[in-house]
Amino acid sequence: MCEPVSLSTLAMAATVASGTLAAYSAVRAGNAQKAAAEYNAALGRNEADRMETEYRTAEENTALERRRLAERVRAERGDTVARSAAMGIDPAFGSSADLIGDIETAGRTDSSILSRNLDTARKDIDNRQTSLRNEANFTIAEGREAQRSGYLQAGGSLLSTASTVGQRWSQLRTPEPPFRSAPMRRPEPIRPVRIEPLTLPIG
Repeated sequence: MCEPVSLSTLAMAATVASGTLAAYSAVRAGNAQKAAAEYNAALGRNEADRMETEYRTAEENTALERRRLAERVRAERGDTVARSAAMGIDPAFGSSADLIGDIETAGRTDSSILSRNLDTARKDIDNRQTSLRNEANFTIAEGREAQRSGYLQAGGSLLSTASTVGQRWSQLRTPEPPFRSAPMRRPEPIRPVRIEPLTLPIG
């Protein structure tokens, strides 16, 4: 059978182990939440960067379309001037001039549409990027708060463990008062018991 001191020591060891494990678990959980938050934030920022690359591609495509549009307008204008000259018509006057004007107007309209589409895409991407980056920053803040909470929980667990162990150690170190038995009383003398003779009836 274990001695009381040994049992108290085991109890304190178990308390220390339990408190240490709780503190470790709290820190680990907080760090895991922070790591998950950083990962999710990185995904959001990567998506924002991908959108920027997507816009650059759209910008390059728009510039290419503008060049093609300008070349088409010049080609159509040149064909109109050549046909008018071949028919002996001055392209600067009359229907030839109107046709050339229509070609140039259509070219400017198409170019304006390309510009508006690119501007719309830019605004849309800016809004989505802002939303993603704000969300990433918020997620990072949540992760840091979770990590901080884990540290606080760990500290609280360790302090509680230290307090419990201290109380038990104090109780263990405090000597118990000596055992005092109750004073024994002197036994009373045994008094003799008188036995009357038994008389049986005859006949």
